[in-house]
Amino acid sequence: MNLKRSQAAMEFLMTYGWSLLAVIIVIAALAAFGVLNASKLLPDSCELSMEFRCSSFSAETDGDSDLDEDDKITIILSNDAAGSLSNFILSIDGCETPSEPVTLNNGDSQKIIVSGCELSEGSRFRGNMHATYDVISENDGPLSQSKSGKIQVTVG
Repeated sequence: MNLKRSQAAMEFLMTYGWSLLAVIIVIAALAAFGVLNASKLLPDSCELSMEFRCSSFSAETDGDSDLDEDDKITIILSNDAAGSLSNFILSIDGCETPSEPVTLNNGDSQKIIVSGCELSEGSRFRGNMHATYDVISENDGPLSQSKSGKIQVTVG
């Protein structure tokens, strides 16, 4: 009687084992072909710090494989800090040329373009952003500050 129970248990485990193995192989195949790419499902995001808000952002390429000025990331950045900022420069890892220095007054928005990026059409760009700027202070003169953040955007 024990032999029949052991055989039934073994057949049960083998049946479910093969089924589990088949499911794992299917999931691995889907992941290998990019169907289950989680980064495609994640939304675009742009976060620099509490003082700055990315109102709008995009990544554009001209389709060439080489780096050039046409491959760029454009961000409309709002200054929600307590004061005005001068010499605001934004650089992004993966891009060669940082933005031109701009002045961001309190509550204003400014279009910032970072060029020379490694972008390819339809892919996702992920990079760290680094902002350096001077806080305009009437009493102490300009105070240098820096902030870091992240950007994740689909290249269009």
